[in-house]
Amino acid sequence: MPNKSKRTLAIGAPTLERRMTFGLDIGYGATKVVTDHTTLLFPSVMGYAKTIKFQADEIQDKYAGDQIQDEEGKWFVGELALSQLPAGDLYDLKGRTADESTAGNRFRVRLMKLAIGKLFAGVLDGDVVHLQIATGLPVDHMPDAPALKAALLGQHRVMTDTAHLIANVTQVYVMPQPYGTIYGQSLTETGAINVYHTAQRTGVVDVGRYTVDITLDDEGEYIDSASGSVEAGVYTAQQRIGEMLEAQHRQKFSLKYIEQV
Repeated sequence: MPNKSKRTLAIGAPTLERRMTFGLDIGYGATKVVTDHTTLLFPSVMGYAKTIKFQADEIQDKYAGDQIQDEEGKWFVGELALSQLPAGDLYDLKGRTADESTAGNRFRVRLMKLAIGKLFAGVLDGDVVHLQIATGLPVDHMPDAPALKAALLGQHRVMTDTAHLIANVTQVYVMPQPYGTIYGQSLTETGAINVYHTAQRTGVVDVGRYTVDITLDDEGEYIDSASGSVEAGVYTAQQRIGEMLEAQHRQKFSLKYIEQV
């Protein structure tokens, strides 16, 4: 038996006692994860799990890591949900709603836990892993940041088809979503000032699924008067492209394929 304290994770990361920091973008269309070892992307969609009547083992292998269980039941998430559940049984994040701090953040927590399960695939004996998370919200939704931070912080039991562990989230940083791009240009990989980024003002236009977000940075200072969100996005184009592909080929295509188109 290997020494558990020295076990190497499936993604090739160091041992479990190391504190991991990762970027988590829970978008309306897709959830993106970045660590210093890997990147993940899966659709931000889910539905209650059902029994698959045929080729269950093959389907589970193909979509490994896309099943999760929590206090609300068992769920298919991401590509597995899109593949195996009818459209009427799918749930996804919408624009800002009156129930954002409850239903919306429960949805985000479930996506976070699924992402952690994918990062730590193969850890099955309930180990505790310590995490710091950098995430974001649409610019005009930043007043919701304290509620999102409170939802993500703390200990979360992660139970997926490929992982069983306790995620101890000790720190959460919430920023306007376009700021990730600004930090990516103005800082180096180690967090130092990038001396080759000489622009005094940096603006980013982030065209998302339901919102278009604009952020302006003036030598490190966020300029609120020139930043904001528009409740529009590419979802209408995605719907139209999906309908055209289905009409031409007589089959549904995944969100990932539609985005490539």
